[in-house]
Amino acid sequence: MFRKFSVLFGLTETELKVLVFLTATFLLGFSYKVFFLTDEEIVDKTFDYSNEDSLFFAAGNDPDQQPDEMNQEDIPVDYKQEVLDFNASNFSGNNTKVTPVENSINLNSAKLEELTSLPGIGLKTAERIV
Repeated sequence: MFRKFSVLFGLTETELKVLVFLTATFLLGFSYKVFFLTDEEIVDKTFDYSNEDSLFFAAGNDPDQQPDEMNQEDIPVDYKQEVLDFNASNFSGNNTKVTPVENSINLNSAKLEELTSLPGIGLKTAERIV
């Protein structure tokens, strides 16, 4: 049945099944709303959030401050300077890498025995380094 309609409408069978499903769901929902819901159940509900708003504004530093006074649009801010304002002393110690002295060897003067004593370096790798 779906093959005939899919050829007729130029859709694949899956597309046609999805279209039939969506149409049936829409019609069922519309008929439920029209025939089974009363006017009292379709009332537009408005919500009063004044209690929650008062709790929110009371949590601030100044409870007498109104929401309009909390806007910080009046404070001039140079955003470019704030982004570029890095203190060099904060980053001075980040790039230094401390190497442990007890495991350090000089590759230019190391012997085969010293290189093989390092973890992860075997005989073949030590021979290649030398």
